[in-house]
Amino acid sequence: MDIIKLSENLVSVYNTKEPHIHEEKTSRKHDSSKEKAVALFRYGIASMNLKMLNHYKNVFGIPNEEFKELVKYYKDGEHVSKGAVNKAFDNLSRYGEYHHKAHYNYVREMLSSIYEWRVNSKLHSLLDENFAKKSSLTDKWAKVSCVVALDWWRENHQRSSVQVGIHGLDKVETDNDRHTHRDSVIKKDKPFQEVDGKYTIQPDHGGSPYWKENSILMPSMWYNSIYKHGLAKVVYKSRPCMVIDIKPRPIQRLKSKDIDVYKADVVSCKNGIIELIRDLYLVSYPTKKWQRNPEGRQYSNINSSERVFQPHKYDIIGECHLACNENLRIAENTINGRLMSGITKALDI
Repeated sequence: MDIIKLSENLVSVYNTKEPHIHEEKTSRKHDSSKEKAVALFRYGIASMNLKMLNHYKNVFGIPNEEFKELVKYYKDGEHVSKGAVNKAFDNLSRYGEYHHKAHYNYVREMLSSIYEWRVNSKLHSLLDENFAKKSSLTDKWAKVSCVVALDWWRENHQRSSVQVGIHGLDKVETDNDRHTHRDSVIKKDKPFQEVDGKYTIQPDHGGSPYWKENSILMPSMWYNSIYKHGLAKVVYKSRPCMVIDIKPRPIQRLKSKDIDVYKADVVSCKNGIIELIRDLYLVSYPTKKWQRNPEGRQYSNINSSERVFQPHKYDIIGECHLACNENLRIAENTINGRLMSGITKALDI
């Protein structure tokens, strides 16, 4: 198939009238046709570029070994490989004019086309290293916890910089193809605090006066155990704090009033520097329970063949009145005051 037929096929598919939004099956077929047309176009271009590179190698008289170096030159970066052909190109760049180098710049584009096709063609096949990899519930929920925790800090402390990872996992994939690596979050050359093998805190330690670097490795199931029940944010000493770990401490006297008691570790932030505060009494009065999406949705469709696990976008998050303090009596009085204030406002007293 030549380039004209490939382009005509691509244009005809994309110019097809979009299906009605409620016709889900038709929409998926349409998306599938687009993906197949794009894949066919990429395959055709990559095949032609491969033939062109073979002609290029023969015309310029480049030996096979040197051509391998040339491929590496463009794939890994011009500073990595130093073969004879690469030195010749460097000389042209250094001593020749700009248009001299432009004559062979298209080699990079052809190689990029072939490499992109080969990478994409492996996806969702036995050649894809993630295809046969068994899904892990911990990894799935860890990603959700990481993404939600990042959003929490951006929403509640916009002027503070906090990097977030997951405790116990070396790498976590977040949205937009970003990857959070443990080593990039926690700096080993600076002090950090690992607590009960559940999470790790690393506040800023006298770095730049204008840019504070704080880091947290969250518990992998933080979303399930804390966030989705409305327990993630509590005001302590007039500052919004993140509840990072809780342990139930039921008290029958308060349970009869539908008030739950926990021992909690919270992370506060002052002047751009985070601080861990442990063993506070966290008192909670639930006003709305967490519910899964009524339609059972937990995945977002990127395209017809790929979905992303994003229950936080569809779950009905729980809500609570919260108060915390080192002293249980003070926390109890605070929650009672907030409940009474809510009642009087509701009754317009």
